[in-house]
Amino acid sequence: MVGWMIHVATVGLMRNPDGKEYMLYSLTIVNEADKVSYTVTRRYSELLALHEWIRATFPTETHLLPFPAKKSFGLTTNKSAKFTEDRRLALEHYLKSLFTIETVVNHVGFRDRLQMTHEMILYRTMSVCPKCCILDKKGLVWTNAVVKQSHHTVHLVIGCTLHGSFTLEYSANADHFKRALIHSLPRSPTESLHGFIGDIENIQQAKKAIQLSTSSKNLPSMIELSVFDGEQPVSDDDLRQQIILLTSSFPPSRQFVLKVKGELAADMELLNEKVLFVERTAPTQPAPLLLDVSFERLMLLIRLPDSCLLNRRIYPCIKYYIPKGMESEVEGEINSALEELEQEITGIQVMIDICVERPFPVLTNIIANLREKSSMVRVVNISMERPPREIIANVALNPAPVQGTVDISELLTNIEEDTRKDIVVEEFFPTTMLITLEPLLSLMGWGKYMLRPSPSYGFATVLLNTDTLRSVPISRLMDVDKFYESIASLLPQLSANQADIGILLGTKLRKILKTCARPGQPDLFTVFANDQEATFLSRSQVWIVHREIDFGALDLQYVVRPCVLTKLARQLWKSFSATDADSASASSASASSAPAN
Repeated sequence: MVGWMIHVATVGLMRNPDGKEYMLYSLTIVNEADKVSYTVTRRYSELLALHEWIRATFPTETHLLPFPAKKSFGLTTNKSAKFTEDRRLALEHYLKSLFTIETVVNHVGFRDRLQMTHEMILYRTMSVCPKCCILDKKGLVWTNAVVKQSHHTVHLVIGCTLHGSFTLEYSANADHFKRALIHSLPRSPTESLHGFIGDIENIQQAKKAIQLSTSSKNLPSMIELSVFDGEQPVSDDDLRQQIILLTSSFPPSRQFVLKVKGELAADMELLNEKVLFVERTAPTQPAPLLLDVSFERLMLLIRLPDSCLLNRRIYPCIKYYIPKGMESEVEGEINSALEELEQEITGIQVMIDICVERPFPVLTNIIANLREKSSMVRVVNISMERPPREIIANVALNPAPVQGTVDISELLTNIEEDTRKDIVVEEFFPTTMLITLEPLLSLMGWGKYMLRPSPSYGFATVLLNTDTLRSVPISRLMDVDKFYESIASLLPQLSANQADIGILLGTKLRKILKTCARPGQPDLFTVFANDQEATFLSRSQVWIVHREIDFGALDLQYVVRPCVLTKLARQLWKSFSATDADSASASSASASSAPAN
Protein backbone atom coordinates (compact mmCIF):
# COMPACT_ATOMS: atom_id res chain seq x y z
CA MET A 1 0.00 0.00 0.00
CA VAL A 2 1.34 3.42 -1.02
CA GLY A 3 1.85 5.89 1.83
CA TRP A 4 0.99 9.57 1.41
CA MET A 5 2.13 12.59 3.36
CA ILE A 6 -0.54 15.31 3.40
CA HIS A 7 -0.15 18.89 4.59
CA VAL A 8 -2.73 21.67 4.34
CA ALA A 9 -1.63 25.29 4.73
CA THR A 10 -3.75 28.42 4.86
CA VAL A 11 -2.78 30.68 1.94
CA GLY A 12 -4.95 33.59 3.02
CA LEU A 13 -8.25 35.40 2.69
CA MET A 14 -9.12 36.02 -0.96
CA ARG A 15 -11.83 38.10 -2.61
CA ASN A 16 -14.13 37.32 -5.55
CA PRO A 17 -14.67 39.90 -8.30
CA ASP A 18 -18.01 40.68 -6.59
CA GLY A 19 -16.19 41.45 -3.33
CA LYS A 20 -17.17 38.28 -1.45
CA GLU A 21 -14.34 36.88 0.67
CA TYR A 22 -13.21 33.27 0.95
CA MET A 23 -10.27 31.35 2.42
CA LEU A 24 -7.75 29.69 0.09
CA TYR A 25 -5.81 26.57 1.11
CA SER A 26 -2.58 25.09 -0.22
CA LEU A 27 -2.51 21.28 -0.38
CA THR A 28 0.88 19.54 -0.46
CA ILE A 29 0.60 15.84 -1.29
CA VAL A 30 3.72 13.66 -1.30
CA ASN A 31 3.91 10.05 -2.48
CA GLU A 32 6.26 8.54 0.11
CA ALA A 33 7.25 5.69 -2.23
CA ASP A 34 8.72 7.73 -5.08
CA LYS A 35 8.82 11.15 -3.33
CA VAL A 36 6.77 12.74 -6.12
CA SER A 37 5.16 15.91 -4.79
CA TYR A 38 1.95 17.66 -5.85
CA THR A 39 0.98 21.14 -4.72
CA VAL A 40 -2.43 22.66 -5.49
CA THR A 41 -4.52 25.49 -4.09
CA ARG A 42 -8.24 25.05 -3.38
CA ARG A 43 -11.01 26.89 -1.60
CA TYR A 44 -13.42 25.16 0.76
CA SER A 45 -16.28 25.05 -1.75
CA GLU A 46 -14.07 23.34 -4.34
CA LEU A 47 -13.05 20.65 -1.85
CA LEU A 48 -16.71 20.22 -0.87
CA ALA A 49 -17.65 19.71 -4.53
CA LEU A 50 -14.86 17.14 -4.86
CA HIS A 51 -16.16 15.34 -1.75
CA GLU A 52 -19.69 15.20 -3.17
CA TRP A 53 -18.33 13.68 -6.41
CA ILE A 54 -16.38 11.11 -4.40
CA ARG A 55 -19.46 10.15 -2.35
CA ALA A 56 -21.49 9.72 -5.53
CA THR A 57 -18.76 7.74 -7.33
CA PHE A 58 -17.58 5.59 -4.40
CA PRO A 59 -20.61 5.34 -2.08
CA THR A 60 -19.48 2.10 -0.42
CA GLU A 61 -15.88 3.08 0.26
CA THR A 62 -16.61 6.63 1.52
CA HIS A 63 -19.96 6.48 3.31
CA LEU A 64 -18.25 6.84 6.70
CA LEU A 65 -15.89 9.63 5.55
CA PRO A 66 -17.04 12.92 7.14
CA PHE A 67 -16.30 16.28 5.52
CA PRO A 68 -15.58 19.34 7.74
CA ALA A 69 -18.67 21.43 8.47
CA LYS A 70 -19.12 24.74 6.68
CA LYS A 71 -19.74 26.64 9.93
CA SER A 72 -18.65 26.13 13.50
CA PHE A 73 -21.06 26.41 16.42
CA GLY A 74 -20.21 29.01 19.04
CA LEU A 75 -18.24 31.28 16.71
CA THR A 76 -19.63 34.57 15.48
CA THR A 77 -17.47 34.63 12.36
CA ASN A 78 -15.81 32.12 10.08
CA LYS A 79 -12.80 34.46 9.80
CA SER A 80 -11.61 34.02 13.38
CA ALA A 81 -8.11 32.63 13.90
CA LYS A 82 -9.46 29.66 15.86
CA PHE A 83 -12.01 28.73 13.21
CA THR A 84 -9.41 29.08 10.44
CA GLU A 85 -6.96 26.77 12.23
CA ASP A 86 -9.67 24.25 13.23
CA ARG A 87 -10.88 24.04 9.63
CA ARG A 88 -7.34 23.66 8.30
CA LEU A 89 -6.70 20.76 10.68
CA ALA A 90 -10.06 19.18 9.82
CA LEU A 91 -9.37 19.38 6.07
CA GLU A 92 -5.93 17.88 6.61
CA HIS A 93 -7.42 15.02 8.65
CA TYR A 94 -10.08 14.46 5.97
CA LEU A 95 -7.52 14.26 3.17
CA LYS A 96 -5.27 11.93 5.15
CA SER A 97 -8.22 9.59 5.64
CA LEU A 98 -9.22 9.93 1.98
CA PHE A 99 -5.75 9.00 0.74
CA THR A 100 -5.89 5.67 2.58
CA ILE A 101 -8.63 4.54 0.19
CA GLU A 102 -6.68 3.19 -2.80
CA THR A 103 -9.67 2.81 -5.14
CA VAL A 104 -10.31 6.53 -4.84
CA VAL A 105 -6.70 7.71 -5.05
CA ASN A 106 -5.90 5.55 -8.09
CA HIS A 107 -9.00 6.64 -9.99
CA VAL A 108 -8.12 8.88 -12.94
CA GLY A 109 -11.25 11.00 -12.37
CA PHE A 110 -10.15 11.80 -8.82
CA ARG A 111 -6.65 12.82 -9.91
CA ASP A 112 -7.99 14.92 -12.74
CA ARG A 113 -10.41 16.76 -10.47
CA LEU A 114 -7.73 17.41 -7.87
CA GLN A 115 -5.26 18.24 -10.67
CA MET A 116 -2.54 16.03 -9.22
CA THR A 117 0.12 16.64 -11.82
CA HIS A 118 3.79 15.85 -11.44
CA GLU A 119 5.61 18.97 -10.31
CA MET A 120 9.26 19.67 -9.63
CA ILE A 121 10.74 22.77 -8.01
CA LEU A 122 13.62 23.96 -10.18
CA TYR A 123 14.80 26.60 -7.75
CA ARG A 124 13.61 28.92 -4.99
CA THR A 125 13.90 32.66 -5.36
CA MET A 126 12.32 35.90 -4.18
CA SER A 127 9.84 38.12 -5.94
CA VAL A 128 7.32 40.90 -5.40
CA CYS A 129 3.60 40.42 -4.99
CA PRO A 130 2.25 42.05 -8.18
CA LYS A 131 -1.02 43.04 -6.50
CA CYS A 132 0.75 44.75 -3.57
CA CYS A 133 3.12 46.49 -5.98
CA ILE A 134 0.82 47.46 -8.86
CA LEU A 135 -2.76 47.64 -7.60
CA ASP A 136 -2.22 48.52 -3.93
CA LYS A 137 0.78 50.78 -4.75
CA LYS A 138 2.81 49.53 -1.78
CA GLY A 139 6.06 49.52 -3.70
CA LEU A 140 8.49 46.62 -3.82
CA VAL A 141 7.64 44.30 -0.92
CA TRP A 142 9.87 41.24 -1.45
CA THR A 143 8.54 37.78 -0.67
CA ASN A 144 9.38 34.13 -1.33
CA ALA A 145 8.69 32.48 -4.67
CA VAL A 146 9.52 29.28 -6.53
CA VAL A 147 10.19 28.40 -10.14
CA LYS A 148 8.71 24.98 -10.80
CA GLN A 149 8.03 22.57 -13.64
CA SER A 150 4.63 20.99 -14.20
CA HIS A 151 4.65 18.57 -17.14
CA HIS A 152 6.15 20.59 -20.03
CA THR A 153 5.52 24.02 -18.51
CA VAL A 154 7.60 26.14 -16.12
CA HIS A 155 5.84 28.55 -13.74
CA LEU A 156 6.92 31.30 -11.36
CA VAL A 157 4.76 31.04 -8.22
CA ILE A 158 4.77 34.07 -5.91
CA GLY A 159 3.38 33.89 -2.36
CA CYS A 160 1.81 36.77 -0.43
CA THR A 161 0.23 36.83 3.05
CA LEU A 162 -2.37 39.36 1.89
CA HIS A 163 -3.33 38.11 -1.57
CA GLY A 164 -2.37 34.45 -1.65
CA SER A 165 -0.35 33.00 -4.52
CA PHE A 166 0.17 34.31 -8.05
CA THR A 167 1.27 32.06 -10.88
CA LEU A 168 3.00 33.28 -14.05
CA GLU A 169 3.94 31.11 -17.00
CA TYR A 170 7.73 31.25 -17.42
CA SER A 171 8.05 28.84 -20.31
CA ALA A 172 5.84 26.42 -22.22
CA ASN A 173 9.00 24.54 -23.20
CA ALA A 174 10.46 23.10 -19.99
CA ASP A 175 13.35 21.38 -21.78
CA HIS A 176 14.37 24.67 -23.39
CA PHE A 177 14.20 26.50 -20.05
CA LYS A 178 16.15 23.83 -18.18
CA ARG A 179 18.83 23.88 -20.87
CA ALA A 180 19.46 27.48 -19.84
CA LEU A 181 19.27 26.69 -16.14
CA ILE A 182 21.66 23.73 -16.13
CA HIS A 183 24.45 25.75 -17.70
CA SER A 184 24.30 28.32 -14.90
CA LEU A 185 24.45 25.95 -11.92
CA PRO A 186 27.63 25.84 -9.81
CA ARG A 187 30.11 23.17 -10.89
CA SER A 188 31.42 22.86 -7.34
CA PRO A 189 30.27 24.07 -3.89
CA THR A 190 32.77 26.93 -4.03
CA GLU A 191 32.80 27.92 -7.71
CA SER A 192 29.98 29.24 -9.85
CA LEU A 193 30.73 30.64 -13.28
CA HIS A 194 27.56 32.70 -13.28
CA GLY A 195 26.94 33.48 -9.62
CA PHE A 196 23.82 31.28 -9.49
CA ILE A 197 23.93 30.13 -5.87
CA GLY A 198 20.89 27.87 -6.02
CA ASP A 199 17.89 28.33 -3.77
CA ILE A 200 17.20 31.75 -2.26
CA GLU A 201 14.80 31.36 0.66
CA ASN A 202 15.38 34.45 2.78
CA ILE A 203 16.73 37.99 2.77
CA GLN A 204 20.19 37.00 4.01
CA GLN A 205 20.71 34.47 1.22
CA ALA A 206 19.44 36.96 -1.33
CA LYS A 207 21.85 39.65 -0.20
CA LYS A 208 24.69 37.16 -0.51
CA ALA A 209 23.51 36.54 -4.07
CA ILE A 210 23.67 40.27 -4.78
CA GLN A 211 27.18 40.47 -3.30
CA LEU A 212 28.29 37.57 -5.49
CA SER A 213 26.61 38.96 -8.56
CA THR A 214 28.21 42.37 -8.13
CA SER A 215 31.63 40.89 -7.47
CA SER A 216 34.42 41.00 -10.02
CA LYS A 217 33.38 37.52 -11.18
CA ASN A 218 29.87 38.48 -12.27
CA LEU A 219 29.52 41.93 -13.77
CA PRO A 220 27.17 43.08 -16.55
CA SER A 221 28.50 43.21 -20.10
CA MET A 222 26.62 46.44 -20.88
CA ILE A 223 25.81 49.46 -18.72
CA GLU A 224 23.38 52.25 -19.55
CA LEU A 225 24.41 55.86 -18.97
CA SER A 226 21.92 58.70 -19.50
CA VAL A 227 23.41 62.00 -20.63
CA PHE A 228 20.04 63.75 -20.23
CA ASP A 229 17.70 63.70 -17.26
CA GLY A 230 14.42 64.24 -19.05
CA GLU A 231 15.15 67.21 -21.29
CA GLN A 232 17.89 68.57 -19.01
CA PRO A 233 21.54 67.64 -19.69
CA VAL A 234 23.54 65.86 -17.01
CA SER A 235 26.57 67.96 -16.01
CA ASP A 236 30.03 66.93 -17.15
CA ASP A 237 31.13 66.54 -13.53
CA ASP A 238 28.27 64.15 -12.79
CA LEU A 239 28.99 62.15 -15.94
CA ARG A 240 32.68 61.95 -15.05
CA GLN A 241 31.90 60.72 -11.54
CA GLN A 242 29.49 58.08 -12.87
CA ILE A 243 32.06 56.82 -15.37
CA ILE A 244 34.79 56.68 -12.72
CA LEU A 245 32.47 54.74 -10.39
CA LEU A 246 31.48 52.28 -13.13
CA THR A 247 35.06 51.78 -14.28
CA SER A 248 36.32 51.17 -10.74
CA SER A 249 33.84 48.28 -10.40
CA PHE A 250 35.62 46.33 -13.14
CA PRO A 251 39.07 44.71 -12.93
CA PRO A 252 41.63 46.57 -15.05
CA SER A 253 41.70 43.77 -17.64
CA ARG A 254 37.91 43.62 -18.07
CA GLN A 255 35.80 45.74 -20.39
CA PHE A 256 32.15 46.61 -20.77
CA VAL A 257 29.98 48.22 -23.41
CA LEU A 258 28.65 51.63 -22.45
CA LYS A 259 25.18 52.36 -23.79
CA VAL A 260 24.72 56.13 -23.91
CA LYS A 261 21.06 57.16 -23.75
CA GLY A 262 19.91 60.51 -25.07
CA GLU A 263 16.43 59.74 -26.33
CA LEU A 264 14.74 62.83 -24.82
CA ALA A 265 17.38 65.37 -25.86
CA ALA A 266 16.02 68.38 -27.75
CA ASP A 267 19.33 70.15 -28.47
CA MET A 268 21.29 67.97 -30.91
CA GLU A 269 24.50 70.01 -30.69
CA LEU A 270 24.48 69.67 -26.91
CA LEU A 271 23.72 65.94 -27.18
CA ASN A 272 26.63 65.60 -29.60
CA GLU A 273 28.94 67.36 -27.12
CA LYS A 274 27.81 65.10 -24.27
CA VAL A 275 28.39 61.91 -26.27
CA LEU A 276 31.88 63.06 -27.31
CA PHE A 277 32.64 63.96 -23.68
CA VAL A 278 31.66 60.44 -22.58
CA GLU A 279 33.83 58.94 -25.34
CA ARG A 280 36.85 60.99 -24.18
CA THR A 281 36.23 60.25 -20.49
CA ALA A 282 35.43 56.55 -20.74
CA PRO A 283 38.35 54.07 -20.65
CA THR A 284 40.45 54.08 -23.81
CA GLN A 285 40.21 50.31 -24.22
CA PRO A 286 38.66 49.24 -27.53
CA ALA A 287 35.26 48.84 -25.88
CA PRO A 288 32.48 50.25 -28.07
CA LEU A 289 29.93 52.89 -27.10
CA LEU A 290 26.33 52.41 -28.18
CA LEU A 291 24.31 55.56 -28.80
CA ASP A 292 20.64 54.94 -28.03
CA VAL A 293 18.54 57.64 -29.73
CA SER A 294 15.56 57.79 -32.04
CA PHE A 295 16.13 57.64 -35.80
CA GLU A 296 15.00 61.27 -36.17
CA ARG A 297 17.62 62.45 -33.67
CA LEU A 298 20.19 60.18 -35.26
CA MET A 299 19.74 61.80 -38.67
CA LEU A 300 20.10 65.27 -37.13
CA LEU A 301 23.26 64.18 -35.32
CA ILE A 302 24.80 62.60 -38.38
CA ARG A 303 24.58 65.88 -40.34
CA LEU A 304 26.56 67.89 -37.78
CA PRO A 305 30.06 68.78 -39.05
CA ASP A 306 31.73 67.27 -35.96
CA SER A 307 29.19 64.43 -35.54
CA CYS A 308 30.01 61.95 -32.80
CA LEU A 309 29.00 59.21 -35.25
CA LEU A 310 32.17 59.86 -37.24
CA ASN A 311 34.00 58.34 -34.28
CA ARG A 312 34.52 54.64 -35.11
CA ARG A 313 34.15 53.72 -31.46
CA ILE A 314 30.52 54.92 -31.39
CA TYR A 315 27.76 52.74 -32.83
CA PRO A 316 24.13 53.84 -33.24
CA CYS A 317 21.46 51.71 -31.55
CA ILE A 318 18.07 52.25 -33.19
CA LYS A 319 14.97 51.00 -31.38
CA TYR A 320 11.66 50.11 -33.03
CA TYR A 321 8.41 49.06 -31.42
CA ILE A 322 6.51 46.79 -33.82
CA PRO A 323 2.83 46.18 -33.00
CA LYS A 324 0.95 43.52 -34.92
CA GLY A 325 -0.57 45.04 -38.05
CA MET A 326 2.14 47.70 -38.41
CA GLU A 327 4.85 45.44 -39.86
CA SER A 328 4.91 47.00 -43.36
CA GLU A 329 5.20 50.56 -42.04
CA VAL A 330 8.06 49.70 -39.67
CA GLU A 331 9.78 47.64 -42.36
CA GLY A 332 9.81 50.71 -44.59
CA GLU A 333 11.15 52.88 -41.76
CA ILE A 334 14.01 50.47 -41.01
CA ASN A 335 14.99 50.14 -44.68
CA SER A 336 14.96 53.92 -45.16
CA ALA A 337 16.96 54.47 -41.98
CA LEU A 338 19.68 52.01 -43.00
CA GLU A 339 19.90 53.46 -46.52
CA GLU A 340 20.23 57.03 -45.24
CA LEU A 341 22.85 56.07 -42.66
CA GLU A 342 24.86 54.22 -45.28
CA GLN A 343 24.76 57.23 -47.59
CA GLU A 344 25.91 59.62 -44.87
CA ILE A 345 28.76 57.51 -43.40
CA THR A 346 30.47 54.78 -45.42
CA GLY A 347 31.02 51.61 -43.45
CA ILE A 348 28.84 52.62 -40.47
CA GLN A 349 27.74 49.73 -38.26
CA VAL A 350 24.60 49.69 -36.12
CA MET A 351 22.57 47.72 -33.62
CA ILE A 352 18.84 47.25 -34.22
CA ASP A 353 16.65 46.92 -31.13
CA ILE A 354 13.15 45.53 -31.81
CA CYS A 355 10.47 45.47 -29.12
CA VAL A 356 7.32 43.33 -29.49
CA GLU A 357 4.35 42.24 -27.41
CA ARG A 358 1.58 39.67 -27.75
CA PRO A 359 -0.01 39.10 -30.21
CA PHE A 360 3.34 38.93 -31.96
CA PRO A 361 3.86 40.66 -35.32
CA VAL A 362 4.91 38.78 -38.45
CA LEU A 363 8.60 39.61 -38.86
CA THR A 364 9.29 37.66 -42.06
CA ASN A 365 10.40 40.57 -44.26
CA ILE A 366 12.09 42.53 -41.47
CA ILE A 367 14.23 39.55 -40.40
CA ALA A 368 15.14 38.76 -44.02
CA ASN A 369 16.20 42.35 -44.72
CA LEU A 370 18.31 42.59 -41.56
CA ARG A 371 20.08 39.33 -42.37
CA GLU A 372 20.95 40.75 -45.80
CA LYS A 373 22.54 43.79 -44.11
CA SER A 374 24.95 41.75 -42.00
CA SER A 375 27.97 43.98 -42.74
CA MET A 376 26.09 46.99 -41.41
CA VAL A 377 23.72 45.52 -38.81
CA ARG A 378 26.01 43.70 -36.38
CA VAL A 379 23.58 42.99 -33.54
CA VAL A 380 19.83 42.44 -33.63
CA ASN A 381 18.11 42.49 -30.26
CA ILE A 382 14.47 41.35 -30.10
CA SER A 383 12.87 41.98 -26.72
CA MET A 384 9.44 40.97 -25.51
CA GLU A 385 7.50 42.96 -22.94
CA ARG A 386 4.08 42.90 -21.40
CA PRO A 387 2.39 46.29 -21.69
CA PRO A 388 1.14 47.81 -18.39
CA ARG A 389 -2.49 47.27 -19.39
CA GLU A 390 -1.88 43.52 -19.75
CA ILE A 391 -0.02 43.26 -16.44
CA ILE A 392 -2.77 45.14 -14.60
CA ALA A 393 -5.49 43.05 -16.25
CA ASN A 394 -3.74 39.80 -15.30
CA VAL A 395 -3.10 40.89 -11.71
CA ALA A 396 -6.73 41.99 -11.33
CA LEU A 397 -7.96 38.48 -12.24
CA ASN A 398 -8.41 37.08 -8.76
CA PRO A 399 -8.44 34.16 -8.61
CA ALA A 400 -7.06 32.88 -11.92
CA PRO A 401 -5.11 29.65 -12.54
CA VAL A 402 -2.29 31.50 -14.32
CA GLN A 403 -2.00 35.29 -14.11
CA GLY A 404 -0.31 35.93 -17.45
CA THR A 405 2.79 34.71 -19.26
CA VAL A 406 6.33 35.99 -19.75
CA ASP A 407 7.29 33.04 -21.95
CA ILE A 408 9.67 33.80 -24.82
CA SER A 409 9.60 30.26 -26.27
CA GLU A 410 6.48 31.30 -28.20
CA LEU A 411 8.42 34.25 -29.66
CA LEU A 412 11.23 31.90 -30.71
CA THR A 413 8.67 29.65 -32.39
CA ASN A 414 7.30 32.68 -34.23
CA ILE A 415 10.80 33.55 -35.44
CA GLU A 416 11.18 29.98 -36.69
CA GLU A 417 7.93 30.34 -38.62
CA ASP A 418 8.83 33.82 -39.90
CA THR A 419 12.14 32.50 -41.30
CA ARG A 420 10.32 29.51 -42.82
CA LYS A 421 12.43 27.30 -40.54
CA ASP A 422 15.68 28.68 -41.92
CA ILE A 423 16.46 29.35 -38.24
CA VAL A 424 14.77 26.88 -35.87
CA VAL A 425 14.18 27.16 -32.13
CA GLU A 426 16.86 24.60 -31.28
CA GLU A 427 19.50 26.74 -33.04
CA PHE A 428 19.09 29.44 -30.38
CA PHE A 429 21.24 28.70 -27.36
CA PRO A 430 20.73 30.08 -23.82
CA THR A 431 22.41 33.44 -23.28
CA THR A 432 24.12 31.86 -20.26
CA MET A 433 26.31 30.08 -22.82
CA LEU A 434 27.62 33.42 -24.13
CA ILE A 435 30.25 33.01 -21.43
CA THR A 436 32.03 30.73 -23.91
CA LEU A 437 32.60 33.75 -26.17
CA GLU A 438 34.75 35.46 -23.52
CA PRO A 439 38.00 33.66 -24.48
CA LEU A 440 37.14 33.74 -28.19
CA LEU A 441 36.72 37.53 -28.15
CA SER A 442 40.05 37.81 -26.36
CA LEU A 443 41.70 35.41 -28.80
CA MET A 444 40.47 37.51 -31.72
CA GLY A 445 41.78 40.69 -30.14
CA TRP A 446 38.35 42.20 -29.44
CA GLY A 447 38.93 42.60 -25.72
CA LYS A 448 37.97 40.85 -22.48
CA TYR A 449 34.31 41.04 -21.52
CA MET A 450 32.01 39.40 -18.98
CA LEU A 451 29.06 37.71 -20.69
CA ARG A 452 27.21 36.11 -17.76
CA PRO A 453 23.48 36.83 -17.80
CA SER A 454 20.74 35.21 -15.74
CA PRO A 455 19.46 31.80 -16.97
CA SER A 456 16.02 33.32 -17.55
CA TYR A 457 17.37 36.27 -19.58
CA GLY A 458 16.88 34.81 -23.04
CA PHE A 459 18.42 33.04 -26.02
CA ALA A 460 20.91 33.94 -28.73
CA THR A 461 22.51 32.77 -31.95
CA VAL A 462 25.39 33.88 -34.13
CA LEU A 463 24.72 33.99 -37.88
CA LEU A 464 27.92 33.34 -39.84
CA ASN A 465 28.71 34.90 -43.21
CA THR A 466 31.70 34.00 -45.39
CA ASP A 467 32.28 33.42 -49.09
CA THR A 468 30.66 29.99 -48.72
CA LEU A 469 28.27 30.58 -45.79
CA ARG A 470 25.27 32.87 -45.92
CA SER A 471 23.61 33.76 -42.60
CA VAL A 472 24.13 30.28 -41.15
CA PRO A 473 23.53 29.69 -37.40
CA ILE A 474 26.77 28.81 -35.63
CA SER A 475 25.21 25.66 -34.16
CA ARG A 476 25.22 24.09 -37.65
CA LEU A 477 29.00 24.27 -37.74
CA MET A 478 29.72 23.27 -34.17
CA ASP A 479 28.07 21.56 -31.22
CA VAL A 480 27.53 24.59 -28.96
CA ASP A 481 26.63 22.50 -25.90
CA LYS A 482 29.72 20.32 -26.34
CA PHE A 483 31.84 23.45 -26.76
CA TYR A 484 30.43 24.85 -23.52
CA GLU A 485 31.16 21.66 -21.62
CA SER A 486 34.65 21.40 -23.14
CA ILE A 487 35.66 24.95 -22.39
CA ALA A 488 34.08 25.17 -18.92
CA SER A 489 37.19 23.73 -17.24
CA LEU A 490 39.34 26.43 -18.86
CA LEU A 491 37.13 29.39 -17.96
CA PRO A 492 38.47 29.88 -14.40
CA GLN A 493 42.03 29.99 -15.77
CA LEU A 494 41.01 32.33 -18.56
CA SER A 495 39.13 34.58 -16.13
CA ALA A 496 42.08 34.69 -13.75
CA ASN A 497 44.53 35.47 -16.56
CA GLN A 498 44.98 39.22 -16.49
CA ALA A 499 47.12 39.31 -19.62
CA ASP A 500 46.30 38.12 -23.12
CA ILE A 501 45.66 34.42 -23.66
CA GLY A 502 48.99 32.60 -23.79
CA ILE A 503 50.21 30.02 -26.27
CA LEU A 504 49.23 27.05 -24.10
CA LEU A 505 45.64 28.20 -23.50
CA GLY A 506 45.36 29.30 -27.12
CA THR A 507 46.41 25.83 -28.28
CA LYS A 508 43.82 24.22 -26.01
CA LEU A 509 41.13 26.50 -27.42
CA ARG A 510 42.04 25.59 -30.99
CA LYS A 511 41.86 21.88 -30.13
CA ILE A 512 38.44 22.33 -28.53
CA LEU A 513 37.13 24.19 -31.60
CA LYS A 514 38.26 21.34 -33.84
CA THR A 515 36.74 18.57 -31.68
CA CYS A 516 33.39 20.41 -31.47
CA ALA A 517 32.96 20.76 -35.26
CA ARG A 518 29.86 19.12 -36.70
CA PRO A 519 30.48 16.10 -38.99
CA GLY A 520 31.33 17.27 -42.49
CA GLN A 521 31.70 20.92 -41.38
CA PRO A 522 34.94 22.90 -41.06
CA ASP A 523 35.97 23.82 -37.55
CA LEU A 524 35.83 27.51 -36.66
CA PHE A 525 39.59 27.73 -36.23
CA THR A 526 40.03 26.67 -39.86
CA VAL A 527 37.40 29.22 -40.88
CA PHE A 528 39.34 31.92 -39.01
CA ALA A 529 42.63 30.84 -40.58
CA ASN A 530 41.25 30.85 -44.14
CA ASP A 531 39.52 34.20 -43.72
CA GLN A 532 42.24 36.30 -45.29
CA GLU A 533 40.13 39.47 -45.57
CA ALA A 534 38.42 39.09 -42.17
CA THR A 535 34.97 38.92 -43.79
CA PHE A 536 33.95 36.27 -41.28
CA LEU A 537 34.23 38.70 -38.38
CA SER A 538 32.98 41.79 -40.19
CA ARG A 539 29.82 40.16 -41.59
CA SER A 540 28.67 37.86 -38.79
CA GLN A 541 25.63 38.88 -36.76
CA VAL A 542 24.59 38.28 -33.18
CA TRP A 543 20.85 37.82 -32.60
CA ILE A 544 19.49 37.99 -29.06
CA VAL A 545 15.89 37.23 -28.05
CA HIS A 546 14.95 38.07 -24.47
CA ARG A 547 12.26 39.49 -22.21
CA GLU A 548 12.26 42.83 -20.44
CA ILE A 549 12.08 43.16 -16.65
CA ASP A 550 8.43 42.75 -15.70
CA PHE A 551 7.03 44.11 -12.42
CA GLY A 552 4.36 41.42 -12.52
CA ALA A 553 6.98 38.65 -12.68
CA LEU A 554 10.13 39.73 -10.84
CA ASP A 555 12.63 36.95 -10.15
CA LEU A 556 15.55 37.90 -7.94
CA GLN A 557 17.84 35.43 -9.72
CA TYR A 558 17.13 37.44 -12.89
CA VAL A 559 17.27 40.88 -11.27
CA VAL A 560 20.65 40.52 -9.56
CA ARG A 561 22.40 39.34 -12.72
CA PRO A 562 21.22 41.50 -15.61
CA CYS A 563 23.16 41.28 -18.86
CA VAL A 564 22.45 45.00 -19.28
CA LEU A 565 22.58 47.17 -16.17
CA THR A 566 19.73 49.59 -16.77
CA LYS A 567 18.43 52.39 -14.57
CA LEU A 568 15.52 50.12 -13.61
CA ALA A 569 17.87 47.28 -12.62
CA ARG A 570 19.84 49.68 -10.43
CA GLN A 571 16.62 50.78 -8.72
CA LEU A 572 15.65 47.17 -8.05
CA TRP A 573 19.07 46.43 -6.59
CA LYS A 574 18.84 49.50 -4.37
CA SER A 575 15.32 48.55 -3.27
CA PHE A 576 16.31 45.05 -2.33
CA SER A 577 19.59 46.07 -0.67
CA ALA A 578 17.56 48.40 1.58
CA THR A 579 15.13 45.62 2.53
CA ASP A 580 15.29 44.74 6.21
CA ALA A 581 15.23 41.03 7.03
CA ASP A 582 12.70 41.47 9.86
CA SER A 583 10.25 43.50 7.79
CA ALA A 584 10.40 40.97 4.98
CA SER A 585 10.02 37.86 7.12
CA ALA A 586 6.27 38.16 7.48
CA SER A 587 5.64 38.58 3.77
CA SER A 588 7.98 35.68 3.05
CA ALA A 589 6.35 33.20 5.38
CA SER A 590 3.30 32.36 3.31
CA ALA A 591 5.29 31.40 0.24
CA SER A 592 7.74 29.11 1.98
CA SER A 593 5.41 26.18 1.37
CA ALA A 594 5.41 27.04 -2.37
CA PRO A 595 1.67 27.32 -3.05
CA ALA A 596 0.78 26.43 -6.62
CA ASN A 597 -2.15 26.79 -8.92
